[in-house]
Amino acid sequence: MELVPLDEKSGSAVYLLEKVVVKFAPEKEGYMGKFLFERGVSVPEVYAMIRDKWSNCIVMQKIEDALNLMNREREKLKIPGVEHSNLVAMLREEITKVLELGILPKDSDWFGNSLFSKENGRLYLIDFGYYREGSKEELKAFERKIATDEFIRTKPEN
Repeated sequence: MELVPLDEKSGSAVYLLEKVVVKFAPEKEGYMGKFLFERGVSVPEVYAMIRDKWSNCIVMQKIEDALNLMNREREKLKIPGVEHSNLVAMLREEITKVLELGILPKDSDWFGNSLFSKENGRLYLIDFGYYREGSKEELKAFERKIATDEFIRTKPEN
């Protein structure tokens, strides 16, 4: 059994191992994924978090037949049988669930941190490294931002 890079272009330490994904990431990202999954947010299920003296990794669900939307410009985002407005609505719905939990989903207001499964027609949020508890003001501001028609960015703000 070998670890195979899931996407060599992304530069991310994410590997496919049989039917799971192994991601080298901070432990807090695994806990956040588990927290969100258990509360009904569409995210890959976290099966385990492994920590040793050299690194941390998360073992999680592989989303079958998934399209990583990171490298697709918003205007060119075309998935056969799926309207762009439906993808935006799915992303808005999942972000709203996160906000309702009091979590500020930093870096999720763009398609780059989501996957779309052609198999089940669901959009999944991924990459929770910047998620954190938000103040009421921050959560309201993010809520206002995603209510606009142009809330999706193709690249994250720094």
